[in-house]
Formats: sequence, C-alpha cells, structure tokens
Amino acid sequence: MYTIQFYANVVRALDEINAPYMIVGAFAGLAFGITRTTFDIDILVDLREEDFEALSARFPLPRYYADPEMMRNSTEMGIMFNILDSTCKCNRLF
Repeated sequence: MYTIQFYANVVRALDEINAPYMIVGAFAGLAFGITRTTFDIDILVDLREEDFEALSARFPLPRYYADPEMMRNSTEMGIMFNILDSTCKCNRLF
C-alpha cells in the first residue's frame, strides 16, 4: 500500500510545479483491469529547467534521493531517472 502513497506524493509534487505528466506502464494498465507484476510506477514527465530543483526540493535527503543534477542529465540524455524513498523497498518511479 505504501507505493500508492508515494505515487500520490510524486503526482502532487508534479501538480504543484505545473509539470505535464502521463502515467504509463503496468500501473496505468490497472485502469483497464490488467494485472501488474511489478511494483514500480512509470511516469512520463515534461520537465523544464526550473522544475529540477523544484521537484527535488519536495523530496529532501536523507529520506529521499531526488538529485536535481541526475534528473537534468537523465532528461538531456532521454533516459529515465528515479526518485527513491529509503523507507520503501518498492520505490522505483521514473
């Protein structure tokens, strides 16, 4: 159940910084009755330069790992990044 709470926190943070996003992958399939076998939640996000710091600030160390430079580099390379919660074993997000 914790995964859903963490997901809600991420979506809330994306809404607060006005970043466009879309839920994809197995988690999105739940809306169509598709059984999922993983505990990750995939979100496509269109982040602007000012969003990296703003998003990272909503997930501070030491509990979270949301490095704005890692987000920026991953976005520039067109690859995924994760926001991790050290208290949850199922915390891969992006």
